[in-house]
Amino acid sequence: MTGSTISGWLPPARGSGIAGALLGRCEREIGSRGHTFAGLRVVSCNSKALRFYLAHGWTAIESYPHEVYGIAMTEMRKELGP
Repeated sequence: MTGSTISGWLPPARGSGIAGALLGRCEREIGSRGHTFAGLRVVSCNSKALRFYLAHGWTAIESYPHEVYGIAMTEMRKELGP
């Protein structure tokens, strides 16, 4: 069923620009609160997520094991404009 919600899941939105728009809104909100950078962590083997953030101006800072589960994590950071 196109455009319908099935079992609480929305139809795929990959490639629609929604994620980039939401990320941009979050970055603006963080910046509006006086922060000069934002940070996040991604599971290192999640190559789609890593490419997404890199394409939106984020930088991979370091990789390390998750503190509880031991899986590789990548810490990312983005400088926010004034």
